[in-house]
Amino acid sequence: MRELFYNYMNIFFHPFSSHEELRRKRTDIDHGHVLSVVGGADIPKGRVILDESESGEITFAEALGVSWSFVIVKALYSLIFIHIGLHFFTYLSTHTELKRIIVPGFPIGSKKLTVFWLLLEVALFPLLVWLYVKFWSVIIRFFANLFETPNSEEGLRQVVNYSLSSHFFYLIPIFGELGKHVSSLFFLFAGLKKNLGFSNLQSLLVIVSPLIIFLIGGLMTFLSVMMVIGLF
Repeated sequence: MRELFYNYMNIFFHPFSSHEELRRKRTDIDHGHVLSVVGGADIPKGRVILDESESGEITFAEALGVSWSFVIVKALYSLIFIHIGLHFFTYLSTHTELKRIIVPGFPIGSKKLTVFWLLLEVALFPLLVWLYVKFWSVIIRFFANLFETPNSEEGLRQVVNYSLSSHFFYLIPIFGELGKHVSSLFFLFAGLKKNLGFSNLQSLLVIVSPLIIFLIGGLMTFLSVMMVIGLF
C-alpha cells in the first residue's frame, strides 16, 4: 500500500520524468522473452506486450481506488462545510436585517439536494472514471495509429491511468475541483509527450481534439436545424 501511494504521488509531482521512466522500461524489455501472442496477433521476436501486473505499473483498479479515497475526502469536508454553513444561516435567521444584507433569499432547503449530489458523485465515481478512461483511450489510440506510434497500447494504458492522479487536488478545498480538471489535461500532455513520444504539437492536438469534435458537432447540428427551418 505504501508503494502504491508513493508511485501515485510520484506521478503527481514528477509527471514528465515518471512517464519517461515508464517508456524506458518498456523499450528496454529483456530480449530473451519468448514470442508472445496477444489477441491472436504475433508480436515480433524480442518484443512483448506486458499487462499491468507484469509491468509493475499502477493498475487501473489501484489508480481508481486511490483516487476514490480523495473523492470521499472531498465529500466529507464538503458535508462539514455545509453543516457549518447551515449553523451560520440559522444564526442569521435571528437577525433579519443582517440576513437581508448578506444573503438575500438564500434557499436553505437546497441543502438536501447538495448532499444528494455529493453522495451520488461518490457512488458513481467508478463508473465516471471508467467512462473517462474509455473516452480518452479511444482518442489517444486513434492518434497513436495516425502517428504510427510503436508499442502504443502499453503506453496508452499508462498515460490514461496515471492521469487519474489529478484527483489528489481534491484535498484542496474550493480550488480542488478546478485544479483536478486542469491538471488531468496536463498529466495527459506529459504522458503523450514523454511516454508515447508525441511532439508538443501532436500532444496539444490530442488534448484539444474533444473540443474540436464538440465544435464541429455543434456546427453540424446548427446547420441541420437551419436547413430544417429553411424548408418551412
